[in-house]
Amino acid sequence: MYDLLFYPIISTFLLLISAFYLFGSKSTAFFSILIAVFSLFLSLFYYVVNSFTGEGINEAVFFHIIYGFNGINIFNYKIEIFLIFFCICFFVFLIFFARKKIVQIKRKPRLLIELTILFACSCFSIAVHPATLDIGLIVESFFASQNSIKLNQDLGDYQYLINNSKNKKSLVYIYAESLERTFFDEKIFPELVINLKNLEKKSISFQGVRQAPMTDWTIAGMVSSQCGVPLATFKSNRNDFSGIDNFVPGATCMGDIFKSAGYKNFYIGGADLNFAGKGNFYKSHGFDEIFGLKEIQSIYENSLPTSKWGIYDDALFDFSYEKYKSLALQKDPFVLFILTADTHGPSGHETPECKSIKYKNGDVKMLNAVKCADFLIDKFLSKIMSVKTEQDVIFVLGSDHLQMNNDASFILTEHETARTNLFMILEKGKAPKIVSKPSSTLDIAPTVMSIMGWDINNFAFGRNLLSEELTLVEKYGEENFFNSLKNWRLNLWKTWIEK
Repeated sequence: MYDLLFYPIISTFLLLISAFYLFGSKSTAFFSILIAVFSLFLSLFYYVVNSFTGEGINEAVFFHIIYGFNGINIFNYKIEIFLIFFCICFFVFLIFFARKKIVQIKRKPRLLIELTILFACSCFSIAVHPATLDIGLIVESFFASQNSIKLNQDLGDYQYLINNSKNKKSLVYIYAESLERTFFDEKIFPELVINLKNLEKKSISFQGVRQAPMTDWTIAGMVSSQCGVPLATFKSNRNDFSGIDNFVPGATCMGDIFKSAGYKNFYIGGADLNFAGKGNFYKSHGFDEIFGLKEIQSIYENSLPTSKWGIYDDALFDFSYEKYKSLALQKDPFVLFILTADTHGPSGHETPECKSIKYKNGDVKMLNAVKCADFLIDKFLSKIMSVKTEQDVIFVLGSDHLQMNNDASFILTEHETARTNLFMILEKGKAPKIVSKPSSTLDIAPTVMSIMGWDINNFAFGRNLLSEELTLVEKYGEENFFNSLKNWRLNLWKTWIEK
């Protein structure tokens, strides 16, 4: 990125040399100095900002300018701080030195040549400066957002939600890592998820759940499906949430609603809770107990085997089963969210219990992992659904997002336009059906809460898929709605501000 500063800096020094030793017009020399100093300031700003972002001036820079610098330890940037101090001193010296030199100019003015040099160098030092170009793109995006769909009017109001159910229903929600609905297509993946397809026949299954912008990785998929808003990050690494006290405190999520209604909320995931801020997200939104890699390992005398991402799914489900049994004995309603990991890209992970499970000849490791997930999830749901409970329990199975690049991508990408997320709800006594509706993971929260007894059709950008209400994908069309979400990113940053 820093090589982009080469031509602006060369042009800046040409302006300074011309002003001091070539120009005869004091006015031209004065403007040359001003432009040179401004260009040097832009270069300094760009250099320092790039140290933080790694990609020049982006929207994250504007976020920190508007909302402050929480989450950044400035002492990690001692060199940049020294450089800023040094450059400020240099700029002050340069201005005083230039003033003295301009007063002493006695050369004969050659306006045409001087203005030509001034114009040419100004173009390289400011007009095509990478900082100017980056800022221009952000400004262009801002004005584009002003002309896009006014999404403010579509934010659902959830201040007065009422649960009309006589008996509060509990919830078990399984996020099956990247287990998108495409794997259910028999024409593409014959006999891959036989068990889950049989399970789907007993469920309310939702088809057409697309992936909206800023919802395409795990923590973003969780935020979108629980809070009804995309996750608008403000750092170059979208999984870096270090230094943040509260995770999207400006958003109201399902955990907040459940907590206020007297539920006990639990989260279980095999990965480290610090990764991607998952632990912070659940802690910030009403969860009572949060289990990750360290928390689960501490319970066992012997450490559980782990993959790159954490505890294998077979051990994770064993732990989740024991937790569910203890919760099922209680009279208080509960919510249990579970996140699997072994279908994570690029090749999935061979779960110990699934060493003998292969898909076809076993060449594509990701498909072996999906086949394993089909076995493990079905086994787990069968076990917990047979446990006697003190309350009615709803079971949800969904993908957190679509598959990222992996060793099955050569098949998936051939069907890119048809790829959708998995979302199904199982409840004893509920007749199975298929709900086919253009939607996104933003619509999951109000749909799940409506099944649990809340009188709700709108929840932020989400719409109850079991109601007559149009989803925003239906209302505006997928392309228009998704583009408007991208343009609304600056507004979504407000979710990071305390209410």
